[in-house]
Amino acid sequence: MPNYALFCALRDNFGTDDWGSWPTAISQRQEGALIEWESKLREPIAKHIRVQAELFGAYQELRTLARNFDIALIGDFPFYLGMHSPLVWQYQHLFDLDKNGIPQRVSGVPSGPKSHFGRQVWGHPLYKWQDKALWGQLRELFRIRIRYLAGLFDWIRFDHAKGLFAYGVIDVDHLCSDKYLAGPGSDFLDELIQFAMENKLQIYAEDTGEKLVALRQCLRANSIPGIKILRFAYNEKLNIFANTYLLTDKYPANTFAYTTTHDTETLVGYLQSLSLSEVEKLAENMNIGKTKNLEELVICMRQKVIDSPAKVVLVPIQDWLLSTDRINVPGSEKEVGDTNWQYKMSVPIEELPMNIW
Repeated sequence: MPNYALFCALRDNFGTDDWGSWPTAISQRQEGALIEWESKLREPIAKHIRVQAELFGAYQELRTLARNFDIALIGDFPFYLGMHSPLVWQYQHLFDLDKNGIPQRVSGVPSGPKSHFGRQVWGHPLYKWQDKALWGQLRELFRIRIRYLAGLFDWIRFDHAKGLFAYGVIDVDHLCSDKYLAGPGSDFLDELIQFAMENKLQIYAEDTGEKLVALRQCLRANSIPGIKILRFAYNEKLNIFANTYLLTDKYPANTFAYTTTHDTETLVGYLQSLSLSEVEKLAENMNIGKTKNLEELVICMRQKVIDSPAKVVLVPIQDWLLSTDRINVPGSEKEVGDTNWQYKMSVPIEELPMNIW
C-alpha cells in the first residue's frame, strides 16, 4: 500500500503514470529521492491510503454479502504487468528494461503456422526468466500478487499460464527476431499453486494455444482445472474441427467451460464471419439440427456448453444477449482512441434476461 500510494501521488504530481519520464532520481528509485518525495507528498500519499482503505472496506462488505448468498467471486490473475504498473516501477530490476526503464523486447505471440490470430504485440515488459539468480525474487513478486488477490476473490483465473513454460519475445523493431524462450517451468508453478492454496485461494488456469504439454501435466498433477472454449471448436483458417473443444459432452468434469472469452468474437459475431456451409458443418458436428437462424444456433450451442460435465460454465454477457459487441481484440491496442476494454451492456442491468436455462 505505501508504495502504491507514493506511485499515485507521484503520478498526480507529474501528470503521468509513465514513471520512465519522471526525473531520473525518482524514476530509478534512488534512496534519497524516495525519502525526499515521501516527505514532499505526505498529504497526497495519506489521501490515497485513505481512499484505498475505504474502497477495500466497501468491497469486503460486498464479499461478505456474496458469501451469505453462497456466491463465489472469480477474479483474474494477469500473467504480465503493464509497463506503467507501480509494481514494475518498484521491482524494475526484475524486468527486461534498459537503464532508462524502456523495454527493448516485449510480450506477445510470434507469428507462425499455429498462431491462430497471427503475430500479436502485447507490449508488456518481460520478466528476466533467463537470469535464474532472480527466480527467488520473481517468485516473491508473484506471491505478493496472489496474496492480495486472496483478499478479494474465491477463485482466480491464471492468465497465460503457459508463459511459465514458454513465452513469446517480440522485438518491436525487428520482426525476424521474434521467438519463444523457456520460462521457469513446473517447479515454479507448483509453488505458486501451493501458496494460493495456503491462502485459501483456488486457481484455474488458461491452457489454450500451443506448447501446452508441460503445463497440462503440471495442472493434472495438482488437480487444477483447465479451460475449454467452444469458440475454438472449428478453426476456420485451417478448415479443421478440434474435438477437444467441439465435443462439449466430453469436457472433463474438472474444467471451466466458456462459450467465448473477452479476447474472442462473440458466438454470433463468429458465426457471421463463417460461410453458410461452414456454419452448417459446425452445427452438424455438434449434433444440432439445420437452421439458417444464427441466433437460434447460438442458443443451442450455448446450451451445449451449459449441459456439459464442466464444473463451472462461464457465458459472457454478450453471448447471453446474442450480441456482436467485443470486449477486446488482442494486440490491437492504440495509444489514442483505443476501443478495447470499453464495452458497455446494451440494456440496463434491471432488464437482463432472468431465465438462464
